[in-house]
Amino acid sequence: TGEPGTGKTQAAYYTAYKLGVEPVIHFQVKSESTARDLLYHFDTVRYFHDANMGKGSDKGPDKKTLNKADYIERRALWLAFEIARTTGVSPVVLIYDID
Repeated sequence: TGEPGTGKTQAAYYTAYKLGVEPVIHFQVKSESTARDLLYHFDTVRYFHDANMGKGSDKGPDKKTLNKADYIERRALWLAFEIARTTGVSPVVLIYDID
């Protein structure tokens, strides 16, 4: 935490540089953000749309075959865990508070 312009972002990049880890992963917190938003976002609107496209017609995706994983956007912490798991190196996660 700290006042704008005090070098918090540069401190994150410097820490990553000194630790030899890349990339620095960014997440911008907004007033409506929840803890889950740090991990993932589920696109309910697109899922609902796709589920209803197949309703009553032979076109569009079949509701029974929709894969919910296709509607998940991985966010900062998920990406950090994934990078750590696959490379053995823990990246730096920079969380911005813009409100």
